[in-house]
Amino acid sequence: MLKRCLFISGCFDSDSPKYATDYAANKVSELMIKGLSAACGGKLHVINVVPVLPWPRKKAPLLIKKSSLEKYGNKIDNITFLNIIGLKQISIERNLLKSIKKMGPFEEGDWILCYGLSLPRLRAMAYIKRRYPIKVCFIVPDLPLPEYMNADGGKIYKFAKNIDIRIQRKYYSDVDKWVYFSKYMNEYFENKDNKWIVMEGVSQIPEFEREPESKPNKIHGNTVLYVGGIAEGYGVCDLVDEFTNINDDYTLQIIGDGPAVPYIKEASAKDSRIQYLGKMANKLAYKYQIEAAVLINPRPPKDFTKYSFPSKTIEYMSTGNPVLMQKLQGVPEEYNQYINYYSSGELQLALDKIFRDYYHYKNIALSGKKFVVENKNCEAQMKRVVDFLEGNI
Repeated sequence: MLKRCLFISGCFDSDSPKYATDYAANKVSELMIKGLSAACGGKLHVINVVPVLPWPRKKAPLLIKKSSLEKYGNKIDNITFLNIIGLKQISIERNLLKSIKKMGPFEEGDWILCYGLSLPRLRAMAYIKRRYPIKVCFIVPDLPLPEYMNADGGKIYKFAKNIDIRIQRKYYSDVDKWVYFSKYMNEYFENKDNKWIVMEGVSQIPEFEREPESKPNKIHGNTVLYVGGIAEGYGVCDLVDEFTNINDDYTLQIIGDGPAVPYIKEASAKDSRIQYLGKMANKLAYKYQIEAAVLINPRPPKDFTKYSFPSKTIEYMSTGNPVLMQKLQGVPEEYNQYINYYSSGELQLALDKIFRDYYHYKNIALSGKKFVVENKNCEAQMKRVVDFLEGNI
Protein backbone atom coordinates (compact mmCIF):
# COMPACT_ATOMS: atom_id res chain seq x y z
CA MET A 1 0.00 0.00 0.00
CA LEU A 2 1.33 3.43 -0.97
CA LYS A 3 1.57 5.55 2.18
CA ARG A 4 3.26 8.59 0.70
CA CYS A 5 4.61 9.62 -2.72
CA LEU A 6 7.39 12.17 -3.08
CA PHE A 7 7.50 13.32 -6.71
CA ILE A 8 10.66 14.93 -8.10
CA SER A 9 9.50 17.07 -11.01
CA GLY A 10 11.04 19.49 -13.49
CA CYS A 11 8.68 22.33 -14.35
CA PHE A 12 8.88 26.11 -14.64
CA ASP A 13 7.66 28.59 -12.06
CA SER A 14 6.37 31.01 -14.71
CA ASP A 15 4.79 30.74 -18.15
CA SER A 16 7.71 31.79 -20.33
CA PRO A 17 11.09 32.35 -18.64
CA LYS A 18 13.56 33.46 -21.30
CA TYR A 19 16.29 31.28 -19.83
CA ALA A 20 14.19 28.13 -19.47
CA THR A 21 14.93 24.93 -21.34
CA ASP A 22 12.99 21.80 -22.27
CA TYR A 23 9.39 22.95 -22.60
CA ALA A 24 8.33 19.37 -23.36
CA ALA A 25 9.63 18.12 -19.99
CA ASN A 26 7.92 21.05 -18.28
CA LYS A 27 4.56 20.19 -19.80
CA VAL A 28 4.84 16.47 -18.98
CA SER A 29 5.91 17.29 -15.40
CA GLU A 30 2.88 19.52 -14.89
CA LEU A 31 0.49 16.90 -16.26
CA MET A 32 2.08 14.22 -14.07
CA ILE A 33 1.57 16.42 -11.00
CA LYS A 34 -2.07 16.81 -12.01
CA GLY A 35 -2.47 13.06 -12.50
CA LEU A 36 -0.67 12.15 -9.28
CA SER A 37 -2.82 14.65 -7.36
CA ALA A 38 -5.87 12.64 -8.40
CA ALA A 39 -4.21 9.24 -7.84
CA CYS A 40 -2.54 9.98 -4.50
CA GLY A 41 -4.74 12.63 -2.93
CA GLY A 42 -3.14 14.06 0.20
CA LYS A 43 -0.31 11.52 0.00
CA LEU A 44 1.55 13.53 -2.67
CA HIS A 45 4.48 15.87 -2.01
CA VAL A 46 6.37 17.61 -4.83
CA ILE A 47 9.98 18.79 -4.96
CA ASN A 48 10.86 20.60 -8.17
CA VAL A 49 14.13 21.21 -10.01
CA VAL A 50 13.48 24.14 -12.36
CA PRO A 51 14.88 23.28 -15.84
CA VAL A 52 17.00 26.28 -16.82
CA LEU A 53 19.95 26.97 -19.07
CA PRO A 54 23.22 27.50 -17.17
CA TRP A 55 24.55 31.02 -16.68
CA PRO A 56 25.37 33.07 -18.73
CA ARG A 57 23.26 31.62 -21.56
CA LYS A 58 20.14 33.69 -22.34
CA LYS A 59 21.00 35.88 -19.33
CA ALA A 60 20.10 33.07 -16.97
CA PRO A 61 20.53 33.86 -13.23
CA LEU A 62 23.60 32.71 -11.32
CA LEU A 63 21.40 31.39 -8.53
CA ILE A 64 18.00 29.73 -8.74
CA LYS A 65 16.39 30.72 -5.47
CA LYS A 66 14.29 28.52 -3.25
CA SER A 67 10.60 29.23 -3.74
CA SER A 68 7.17 27.65 -3.61
CA LEU A 69 4.19 27.62 -5.95
CA GLU A 70 0.93 25.76 -6.22
CA LYS A 71 -0.30 23.58 -9.07
CA TYR A 72 -3.45 21.48 -9.05
CA GLY A 73 -3.91 21.98 -5.33
CA ASN A 74 -0.40 20.85 -4.43
CA LYS A 75 2.40 22.90 -2.93
CA ILE A 76 5.54 22.59 -5.03
CA ASP A 77 8.90 23.39 -3.45
CA ASN A 78 11.52 24.64 -5.91
CA ILE A 79 15.01 23.82 -4.66
CA THR A 80 17.77 26.39 -4.76
CA PHE A 81 20.97 25.75 -6.74
CA LEU A 82 23.96 27.46 -8.29
CA ASN A 83 23.30 27.75 -12.00
CA ILE A 84 26.91 27.72 -13.20
CA ILE A 85 28.50 25.16 -15.53
CA GLY A 86 30.70 22.82 -13.49
CA LEU A 87 28.87 23.57 -10.24
CA LYS A 88 25.23 23.26 -11.27
CA GLN A 89 24.96 19.45 -11.07
CA ILE A 90 26.77 19.29 -7.73
CA SER A 91 24.57 22.03 -6.32
CA ILE A 92 21.37 20.35 -7.56
CA GLU A 93 22.37 17.04 -5.98
CA ARG A 94 23.23 18.62 -2.63
CA ASN A 95 20.10 20.76 -2.36
CA LEU A 96 17.80 18.07 -3.70
CA LEU A 97 19.12 15.77 -1.00
CA LYS A 98 18.53 18.43 1.68
CA SER A 99 14.94 18.93 0.53
CA ILE A 100 14.23 15.20 0.52
CA LYS A 101 15.66 14.74 4.02
CA LYS A 102 13.33 17.46 5.33
CA MET A 103 10.38 15.36 4.18
CA GLY A 104 11.40 12.56 6.55
CA PRO A 105 11.21 10.47 8.59
CA PHE A 106 10.50 7.80 5.99
CA GLU A 107 8.91 4.41 6.50
CA GLU A 108 7.78 1.31 4.62
CA GLY A 109 5.22 2.20 1.97
CA ASP A 110 6.85 5.53 1.09
CA TRP A 111 7.99 6.02 -2.51
CA ILE A 112 10.12 8.55 -4.36
CA LEU A 113 8.95 8.92 -7.96
CA CYS A 114 11.49 10.79 -10.04
CA TYR A 115 10.85 12.19 -13.54
CA GLY A 116 13.95 12.28 -15.73
CA LEU A 117 17.18 10.34 -15.40
CA SER A 118 20.26 12.34 -14.39
CA LEU A 119 23.32 11.76 -12.23
CA PRO A 120 22.35 14.28 -9.49
CA ARG A 121 18.93 12.65 -9.16
CA LEU A 122 20.37 9.13 -9.14
CA ARG A 123 23.02 9.93 -6.53
CA ALA A 124 20.53 11.72 -4.27
CA MET A 125 18.02 8.86 -4.53
CA ALA A 126 20.73 6.25 -3.86
CA TYR A 127 21.84 8.10 -0.70
CA ILE A 128 18.28 8.19 0.65
CA LYS A 129 17.53 4.62 -0.40
CA ARG A 130 20.58 3.23 1.39
CA ARG A 131 19.70 4.95 4.66
CA TYR A 132 15.92 4.90 4.94
CA PRO A 133 13.14 2.31 4.37
CA ILE A 134 11.89 4.00 1.20
CA LYS A 135 11.62 2.78 -2.40
CA VAL A 136 12.57 4.60 -5.59
CA CYS A 137 11.05 4.64 -9.08
CA PHE A 138 12.36 6.54 -12.10
CA ILE A 139 10.21 7.69 -15.04
CA VAL A 140 12.51 7.69 -18.08
CA PRO A 141 11.30 9.70 -21.11
CA ASP A 142 14.65 9.38 -22.93
CA LEU A 143 17.79 7.31 -22.50
CA PRO A 144 20.75 9.27 -21.07
CA LEU A 145 22.66 9.04 -24.36
CA PRO A 146 24.17 11.98 -26.27
CA GLU A 147 21.88 11.54 -29.29
CA TYR A 148 18.85 12.08 -27.04
CA MET A 149 20.11 14.73 -24.65
CA ASN A 150 21.66 16.94 -27.33
CA ALA A 151 21.20 15.74 -30.89
CA ASP A 152 23.73 18.20 -32.29
CA GLY A 153 26.27 18.12 -29.44
CA GLY A 154 29.96 18.23 -30.35
CA LYS A 155 32.78 15.82 -29.54
CA ILE A 156 33.55 17.37 -26.14
CA TYR A 157 29.90 17.13 -25.10
CA LYS A 158 29.66 13.49 -26.21
CA PHE A 159 32.91 12.60 -24.41
CA ALA A 160 31.71 14.19 -21.15
CA LYS A 161 28.26 12.63 -21.49
CA ASN A 162 29.69 9.14 -21.96
CA ILE A 163 31.68 9.54 -18.74
CA ASP A 164 28.49 10.67 -17.01
CA ILE A 165 26.69 7.55 -18.31
CA ARG A 166 29.36 5.21 -16.92
CA ILE A 167 28.97 6.81 -13.49
CA GLN A 168 25.17 6.66 -13.70
CA ARG A 169 25.22 2.89 -14.22
CA LYS A 170 26.71 2.43 -10.75
CA TYR A 171 23.44 3.63 -9.21
CA TYR A 172 20.88 1.74 -11.32
CA SER A 173 20.79 -1.11 -8.81
CA ASP A 174 19.42 1.32 -6.19
CA VAL A 175 16.27 1.87 -8.26
CA ASP A 176 13.36 -0.42 -7.35
CA LYS A 177 11.12 0.16 -10.37
CA TRP A 178 11.23 1.87 -13.75
CA VAL A 179 8.64 3.49 -16.01
CA TYR A 180 9.76 3.70 -19.65
CA PHE A 181 8.38 5.71 -22.58
CA SER A 182 9.30 2.84 -24.95
CA LYS A 183 9.43 -0.93 -24.39
CA TYR A 184 12.80 -1.05 -26.16
CA MET A 185 14.40 0.94 -23.35
CA ASN A 186 14.77 -2.25 -21.36
CA GLU A 187 17.37 -3.41 -23.87
CA TYR A 188 19.53 -0.70 -22.28
CA PHE A 189 18.59 -1.22 -18.60
CA GLU A 190 18.10 -5.03 -18.69
CA ASN A 191 15.60 -5.11 -15.83
CA LYS A 192 13.29 -7.99 -14.95
CA ASP A 193 9.69 -7.74 -16.17
CA ASN A 194 8.27 -7.06 -12.71
CA LYS A 195 10.51 -4.01 -12.37
CA TRP A 196 9.22 -1.98 -15.33
CA ILE A 197 6.17 -0.87 -17.29
CA VAL A 198 5.70 1.31 -20.38
CA MET A 199 3.87 4.64 -20.34
CA GLU A 200 4.38 6.55 -23.59
CA GLY A 201 3.37 9.88 -22.11
CA VAL A 202 0.39 11.83 -20.83
CA SER A 203 -2.31 13.81 -22.61
CA GLN A 204 -4.38 16.76 -21.58
CA ILE A 205 -7.95 17.66 -22.40
CA PRO A 206 -7.59 20.53 -24.91
CA GLU A 207 -8.58 23.97 -23.68
CA PHE A 208 -9.40 25.15 -27.19
CA GLU A 209 -11.47 23.34 -29.82
CA ARG A 210 -11.91 23.55 -33.59
CA GLU A 211 -14.74 21.79 -35.38
CA PRO A 212 -14.06 19.31 -38.20
CA GLU A 213 -14.18 20.82 -41.67
CA SER A 214 -14.10 19.62 -45.26
CA LYS A 215 -11.00 21.69 -45.88
CA PRO A 216 -8.82 24.12 -43.87
CA ASN A 217 -10.64 27.41 -43.35
CA LYS A 218 -9.54 30.77 -44.69
CA ILE A 219 -7.88 31.80 -41.43
CA HIS A 220 -5.59 28.80 -41.08
CA GLY A 221 -5.16 27.96 -44.75
CA ASN A 222 -2.85 25.08 -45.63
CA THR A 223 -0.68 25.52 -42.55
CA VAL A 224 1.75 22.78 -41.54
CA LEU A 225 3.21 23.23 -38.05
CA TYR A 226 6.23 21.81 -36.22
CA VAL A 227 6.71 22.39 -32.49
CA GLY A 228 9.83 21.14 -30.69
CA GLY A 229 13.60 21.22 -30.56
CA ILE A 230 15.29 22.97 -33.49
CA ALA A 231 18.20 20.63 -34.17
CA GLU A 232 19.53 18.88 -37.26
CA GLY A 233 19.27 15.52 -35.49
CA TYR A 234 15.52 16.01 -35.10
CA GLY A 235 15.06 16.26 -38.87
CA VAL A 236 14.02 19.93 -38.82
CA CYS A 237 16.66 21.02 -41.34
CA ASP A 238 15.68 18.17 -43.67
CA LEU A 239 12.04 19.23 -43.32
CA VAL A 240 12.89 22.79 -44.36
CA ASP A 241 15.02 21.61 -47.28
CA GLU A 242 12.29 19.34 -48.57
CA PHE A 243 9.60 21.96 -48.04
CA THR A 244 11.43 24.52 -50.21
CA ASN A 245 11.08 22.11 -53.14
CA ILE A 246 7.33 21.73 -52.76
CA ASN A 247 5.39 23.36 -55.58
CA ASP A 248 2.19 24.24 -53.81
CA ASP A 249 0.52 26.83 -51.64
CA TYR A 250 1.47 25.42 -48.22
CA THR A 251 2.81 27.32 -45.23
CA LEU A 252 5.33 25.77 -42.83
CA GLN A 253 5.38 27.24 -39.32
CA ILE A 254 8.10 26.29 -36.84
CA ILE A 255 8.04 26.90 -33.08
CA GLY A 256 10.92 26.08 -30.74
CA ASP A 257 14.56 26.71 -30.00
CA GLY A 258 17.88 25.00 -30.58
CA PRO A 259 21.22 25.10 -32.41
CA ALA A 260 19.65 24.95 -35.90
CA VAL A 261 17.63 28.16 -35.49
CA PRO A 262 20.02 30.20 -37.73
CA TYR A 263 19.52 27.62 -40.50
CA ILE A 264 15.73 27.93 -40.18
CA LYS A 265 15.87 31.74 -40.17
CA GLU A 266 18.03 31.71 -43.30
CA ALA A 267 15.57 29.42 -45.06
CA SER A 268 12.61 31.59 -44.02
CA ALA A 269 14.37 34.67 -45.44
CA LYS A 270 14.57 32.94 -48.83
CA ASP A 271 11.10 31.35 -48.83
CA SER A 272 8.18 33.40 -47.47
CA ARG A 273 6.14 30.21 -46.99
CA ILE A 274 8.48 29.21 -44.14
CA GLN A 275 7.73 31.08 -40.91
CA TYR A 276 9.89 30.74 -37.80
CA LEU A 277 7.75 31.87 -34.86
CA GLY A 278 10.41 31.53 -32.16
CA LYS A 279 10.26 29.96 -28.72
CA MET A 280 7.05 30.41 -26.76
CA ALA A 281 5.17 29.28 -23.67
CA ASN A 282 3.30 25.97 -23.79
CA LYS A 283 -0.15 27.55 -23.72
CA LEU A 284 0.52 29.82 -26.69
CA ALA A 285 2.26 27.06 -28.66
CA TYR A 286 -0.75 24.82 -28.06
CA LYS A 287 -3.08 27.46 -29.52
CA TYR A 288 -0.99 27.41 -32.70
CA GLN A 289 -1.33 23.62 -32.78
CA ILE A 290 -5.11 23.88 -32.49
CA GLU A 291 -5.19 26.42 -35.32
CA ALA A 292 -2.87 24.53 -37.70
CA ALA A 293 -4.19 22.29 -40.47
CA VAL A 294 -1.52 19.58 -40.14
CA LEU A 295 1.01 18.89 -37.36
CA ILE A 296 4.33 17.36 -38.40
CA ASN A 297 7.23 15.55 -36.74
CA PRO A 298 10.12 15.07 -39.21
CA ARG A 299 12.37 13.06 -36.87
CA PRO A 300 14.06 10.41 -39.06
CA PRO A 301 13.73 6.69 -38.19
CA LYS A 302 17.29 5.96 -37.08
CA ASP A 303 18.21 2.90 -35.02
CA PHE A 304 18.27 4.74 -31.68
CA THR A 305 14.80 6.29 -32.13
CA LYS A 306 13.20 3.01 -31.03
CA TYR A 307 14.37 3.83 -27.50
CA SER A 308 12.06 6.82 -27.19
CA PHE A 309 8.48 7.93 -27.72
CA PRO A 310 8.22 11.53 -28.99
CA SER A 311 6.12 13.41 -26.42
CA LYS A 312 4.76 15.62 -29.18
CA THR A 313 2.92 12.60 -30.64
CA ILE A 314 0.32 12.59 -27.85
CA GLU A 315 0.35 16.39 -27.67
CA TYR A 316 -0.33 16.64 -31.40
CA MET A 317 -3.05 13.98 -31.29
CA SER A 318 -4.81 15.77 -28.43
CA THR A 319 -5.63 18.65 -30.80
CA GLY A 320 -7.73 16.52 -33.14
CA ASN A 321 -5.76 17.76 -36.16
CA PRO A 322 -4.07 15.40 -38.67
CA VAL A 323 -0.62 14.27 -37.56
CA LEU A 324 2.11 13.59 -40.12
CA MET A 325 5.37 11.95 -39.11
CA GLN A 326 8.00 9.44 -40.15
CA LYS A 327 7.45 5.95 -38.76
CA LEU A 328 9.45 5.38 -35.58
CA GLN A 329 9.82 2.01 -33.83
CA GLY A 330 9.24 3.56 -30.42
CA VAL A 331 5.64 4.43 -31.36
CA PRO A 332 3.41 1.40 -30.53
CA GLU A 333 1.23 -0.15 -33.24
CA GLU A 334 -1.98 0.96 -31.52
CA TYR A 335 -1.22 4.52 -32.70
CA ASN A 336 -0.84 3.58 -36.38
CA GLN A 337 -4.52 3.91 -37.27
CA TYR A 338 -4.54 7.54 -36.15
CA ILE A 339 -1.23 8.79 -37.59
CA ASN A 340 -0.25 9.58 -41.20
CA TYR A 341 3.26 8.37 -42.05
CA TYR A 342 5.63 9.57 -44.74
CA SER A 343 9.18 8.82 -45.84
CA SER A 344 11.99 11.22 -46.63
CA GLY A 345 11.50 12.66 -50.11
CA GLU A 346 7.73 12.10 -50.06
CA LEU A 347 6.58 15.15 -48.11
CA GLN A 348 4.59 16.70 -50.94
CA LEU A 349 2.86 13.41 -51.76
CA ALA A 350 1.84 13.03 -48.12
CA LEU A 351 0.56 16.61 -47.78
CA ASP A 352 -1.32 16.48 -51.10
CA LYS A 353 -3.01 13.26 -49.98
CA ILE A 354 -4.21 14.83 -46.71
CA PHE A 355 -5.39 18.11 -48.21
CA ARG A 356 -7.23 16.45 -51.10
CA ASP A 357 -9.57 14.77 -48.62
CA TYR A 358 -9.11 16.86 -45.51
CA TYR A 359 -12.48 16.00 -43.96
CA HIS A 360 -11.60 12.29 -44.03
CA TYR A 361 -8.23 12.79 -42.35
CA LYS A 362 -9.68 15.27 -39.89
CA ASN A 363 -12.16 12.63 -38.74
CA ILE A 364 -9.34 10.10 -38.32
CA ALA A 365 -7.52 12.70 -36.24
CA LEU A 366 -10.60 13.26 -34.08
CA SER A 367 -10.71 9.49 -33.42
CA GLY A 368 -7.05 9.73 -32.43
CA LYS A 369 -7.85 12.60 -30.09
CA LYS A 370 -10.58 10.50 -28.45
CA PHE A 371 -8.10 7.63 -28.06
CA VAL A 372 -5.41 9.65 -26.25
CA VAL A 373 -7.80 11.78 -24.20
CA GLU A 374 -9.59 8.68 -22.89
CA ASN A 375 -6.68 6.25 -22.59
CA LYS A 376 -3.55 8.38 -22.16
CA ASN A 377 -4.88 11.23 -20.03
CA CYS A 378 -2.76 12.20 -17.06
CA GLU A 379 -5.20 10.85 -14.46
CA ALA A 380 -5.41 7.39 -16.07
CA GLN A 381 -1.68 7.16 -16.74
CA MET A 382 -0.57 8.21 -13.28
CA LYS A 383 -3.19 5.96 -11.65
CA ARG A 384 -1.55 3.13 -13.57
CA VAL A 385 1.87 4.19 -12.25
CA VAL A 386 0.59 4.26 -8.68
CA ASP A 387 -0.94 0.79 -9.15
CA PHE A 388 2.47 -0.35 -10.40
CA LEU A 389 4.21 1.03 -7.31
CA GLU A 390 1.69 -0.75 -5.09
CA GLY A 391 2.32 -4.04 -6.92
CA ASN A 392 -1.18 -4.27 -8.44
CA ILE A 393 0.16 -4.60 -12.00
